[in-house]
Amino acid sequence: MIGGKHRFELDVGCSREKIWGIVGNWNNVTWIREATGTIVNGLRRTIHFTKDRSLEVRLAWADSSDYLFVYEGNNSPDFLHCKYYRGRLQFFAVNPNKVKVVYNCSFLPATDVSVEEFKKLLIPAVDKRMGWLKDTVGEPKPSKKESTKRPPDLTKGAYTTVARGTVRGPVEDVWKVFRPFGRDCMEYWKIYDSMEIEAPGNDVQGCIRSFVTSKTKSKIRERLEWRNDKEHVEIYSLLTMEPPPPVAMDNVYTTITMTELGENETEVKFECTFDVSTSLAVSKIQANQKGAYMACINGLQQHFHSEVGTLEVVVGSAADLARTDGWCDADPYIVLAVNDGKPVKTKVCRATQNPNWDERFELSVTSRSRNVIFTILDLDTVGQDDIMGTANVNLDELTSDKEKKMALDVQQGGGTLNVRLYLKMHDKPKVIKEGDKVVKQINSS
Repeated sequence: MIGGKHRFELDVGCSREKIWGIVGNWNNVTWIREATGTIVNGLRRTIHFTKDRSLEVRLAWADSSDYLFVYEGNNSPDFLHCKYYRGRLQFFAVNPNKVKVVYNCSFLPATDVSVEEFKKLLIPAVDKRMGWLKDTVGEPKPSKKESTKRPPDLTKGAYTTVARGTVRGPVEDVWKVFRPFGRDCMEYWKIYDSMEIEAPGNDVQGCIRSFVTSKTKSKIRERLEWRNDKEHVEIYSLLTMEPPPPVAMDNVYTTITMTELGENETEVKFECTFDVSTSLAVSKIQANQKGAYMACINGLQQHFHSEVGTLEVVVGSAADLARTDGWCDADPYIVLAVNDGKPVKTKVCRATQNPNWDERFELSVTSRSRNVIFTILDLDTVGQDDIMGTANVNLDELTSDKEKKMALDVQQGGGTLNVRLYLKMHDKPKVIKEGDKVVKQINSS
């Protein structure tokens, strides 16, 4: 069975320490919509909701230095409508008064409904919960609204630099990633050491960002002159450069326009107009500008799930797995996934603590992939499937084009899991085409 995944992003107006102090506290559920209380037992917590509902989840990972935690739930058809659910929450400081919340979830639907149909129920429900988090934790929104009318009258310079490229993603999604004017840009625009919106830190028309380039260590300040979310257009101006350039530049305005070429294809165009004190410097200025603009476009292309390789996983056998029902033998199966990918499920081995699955899977590796996670569960015909333990492998431990056999310690429950992994990296990123399976099962050889 192949599951699904979805990524949610949200900006919250507060400090990262404030939101982590609430959400990162395993005993605090005040930020969860309709939650009335919780009972915590070690790594597990039962969240009680209105209408006599409850949900049990398990803390799989927490790292306060990365402001990150991961939790899992399983066999909750009456609440999450999933056989298995995994949520990953991480908080990134945009500036001292603003946080980006990134929530990645993976799931196996409880019924045979398609992933796309299931998402029609899941996405609105999670959107409401994310909105509740923003309203509960965030500071009041600034009253100033950005203009969506005509752009301001700007003096157009005598010289022009143009760069364009195509990103394999819907225009609304590409714009959503590009739109933030501050630190978020560094997720895909990899040519800066730092980038911040200056005080008071609000990402609105008229705000100023300052950044340091990685190559030359120049400190540059730019102002957001105009942004139109409906037309997907942004204009910013160059204010200062330190150290100053060898020639004087004036009226430097950059316009970014995104155009829908198809349902999953977007053209990104940069156009900069400027004046310069000597025409001898024009070609070098244009080359530097185009290099920076193409770095942005290439970064967006990588951001949108370009496949950089594949990971072949053979789930072999396990030994000495924990018993979850007293002295009764377990019916173990495994849910596995790359951290940013869709989960996939093995067969069930009946009545054994030493199962032998011997199944082979091929998983897609993207630029965001970090590790592959194995969750061992005990099938229960009545009630929840119990988690017997977990194991994971950091992809940095693997070498491309070389198989690696591993005996993994099963965390929480105990025992050993035997797997074989074969990582194959592409020479160039491969764009996942519409309709391609991100995770596919293949016959074992």
